[in-house]
Amino acid sequence: MGIKDLTEEQGLEIAKLLYPSPKLITDYKFYYQPYDASMYEDAVELVRIRFKAPVFGYSPNYQLMGIIYKSLDVYFYYWNGKVNGYLPNRNQYKVQEKFKEWGIEPDFEK
Repeated sequence: MGIKDLTEEQGLEIAKLLYPSPKLITDYKFYYQPYDASMYEDAVELVRIRFKAPVFGYSPNYQLMGIIYKSLDVYFYYWNGKVNGYLPNRNQYKVQEKFKEWGIEPDFEK
């Protein structure tokens, strides 16, 4: 099984591991993007986990996104329309353990 087999519920579980205050997650969306060579030269298969939550103290809710590549690398970042940046991947070990538990295997081929 690969990232194409991840479910929306599993994506939410990963989001809750990435974000330090899971109860503050709102407007959650899950997207699977298959590899499509006709898109661009850098077309890639990935899963996007999007949600809104506070980032800096009492800041308004920012858009947050976790990106899972087929190699099972996970990147996490925020944006507010003007500024964007990467956030630390919390619980990376636990995220990788979830992939193992669900039988999701990395794929290193193009």
